[in-house]
Amino acid sequence: MRRVLVSLAAVALAGCFGPEQASPSAPIPVEIRIRGDGEVACNLPGVHGCAPILVIEPVDGDVGRRPKVDDPSFETGGPIDGVQAVMGPVRNAPKALVPGAYRLVGWVAEVNDMIAAPGQTMDPWVSTAVGCVAGLSVTASTVRVHIVVTYSANGTCDIDVEVVGGEEVA
Repeated sequence: MRRVLVSLAAVALAGCFGPEQASPSAPIPVEIRIRGDGEVACNLPGVHGCAPILVIEPVDGDVGRRPKVDDPSFETGGPIDGVQAVMGPVRNAPKALVPGAYRLVGWVAEVNDMIAAPGQTMDPWVSTAVGCVAGLSVTASTVRVHIVVTYSANGTCDIDVEVVGGEEVA
């Protein structure tokens, strides 16, 4: 019995390190640059702030998933009459993406600035709305991805994607 186990272990090790099998290389992350522009309007001016958010998820992910606090969000300035300017810097943005197919979803969320009672959790958003959706394909030949999300005060947005060294999927 001991010889059989040793022999099986030797076969398993030979299969892992043998010349017939090349070890697959890990995908190399692709640099990603994200910028926001435009303006967003809050439903309740002067009461809550707005958060322009970009959800980046695999294409096979949940289409209807609401944004989370740790999704990339853009800095805003204002408000002026309930409208906030979307500034370029983005918080919580990934620095790189591995090759794959992604869905980019631009959201406008109204920030819940209420304080939770002790032991209570609150949804970070009073309301959320999808403004725009785009696709992105990152291939092994992709070097860099530039994403610019331009928001409009009417609740819509546009996502411009520039892929350097690969192909874009609309």
